[in-house]
Amino acid sequence: MLFDAKAKSVRSIETLRDNTKVIDTFTERYRSDETFEVRRILSRNLQASQYFIITSLKSVQEAKEFSPITSFAEISVRGNHLIFIVHPARQFPNHKWECFLKKIEKSVSHYMKQKYDIHTASDTIYRQKIDSATNLKWDCEKEWHLH
Repeated sequence: MLFDAKAKSVRSIETLRDNTKVIDTFTERYRSDETFEVRRILSRNLQASQYFIITSLKSVQEAKEFSPITSFAEISVRGNHLIFIVHPARQFPNHKWECFLKKIEKSVSHYMKQKYDIHTASDTIYRQKIDSATNLKWDCEKEWHLH
C-alpha cells in the first residue's frame, strides 16, 4: 500500500470477500493512479442501515488468507444522512482528501439513488474543529443530507 495509516481501522480479507459487494471503483490520479473500491456490507438490507467500506483494490487483490486490510473510509447511513464512521483524514492525516471525498460521495449517492430512489441535497455539511488560530482539522465526520 502506498500510505501508512495513522489510525488502524482494519477489516480481514475474509470479511471483505465474503460479506461485502463492490458497488463502484474509481481511480485517484493524485494518489499514483491507485484504484479504490466502494464496498457495501451485504447483511445490511434496509435503507437506514447501509454501510460502506472504501478499500484499495491493490491491497485486496494482494491480500493473503487472514490478512488485515486497512480501510480508507467507512460510511454509514443514519436516518437520511451519510456519515463517515472512519474518515480518510484520520486514517491518513498527511494527505489531502477533497477529490477523494467527492468520488466517495458520488459512488454512495449513486447507489442510494438506484437502490432506494434517494437523492442527495445540494448542500453538503462539513464539520470542522479549529485546532489553532491557523489550523482547521476534519472532525472525522461529513454528512450528506438525503431526501
